[in-house]
Amino acid sequence: IRLESDITLTTPLKIKSMRDIILDLNGKTISIASADAAIELEGGSSLVVQNGTIDGLLGDNTTMADNAFKVTGAELTLGNVVINNVKSAVTVAGMKYLDSSIRVISCNDITTSGEAIRFVKGESTATGLSSLYVENSTIISAEKYAVNGAGMNIQLINSALKGTDSAVYYT
Repeated sequence: IRLESDITLTTPLKIKSMRDIILDLNGKTISIASADAAIELEGGSSLVVQNGTIDGLLGDNTTMADNAFKVTGAELTLGNVVINNVKSAVTVAGMKYLDSSIRVISCNDITTSGEAIRFVKGESTATGLSSLYVENSTIISAEKYAVNGAGMNIQLINSALKGTDSAVYYT
């Protein structure tokens, strides 16, 4: 899928399980018009998002969306994507949160008001650990941690992580 113009999502775009999608933003912006996540990935799905911006500043120009992405037992790859005006860029949660994989590659501006990438602990039926791979990217949280890594494997290569409390919080 390739965007030809900027779009505004008024409800979350849901990627159902067992779907594999490549979304080329083509230099365009997806704006989030609700407090929910812009894109939700369900178990077994895979999404690659590249070459554009996700903006979570809501219509009142003061409120930020909760998440750009919500991932539950799925794979998300971000390549050359700017994410701003959200509380969290990626939240991994749900019953199978440990089976999720997040890849952030060449994303030079992921800036959030809360934890930029967070793995939420909870009851899990997962078969393996989640993973976070960050390469040639900058992730900044204006509050707390750039990455809250509850129960995941983390690989960082040539990247900058910044948070007010710490770059990575791992429990």
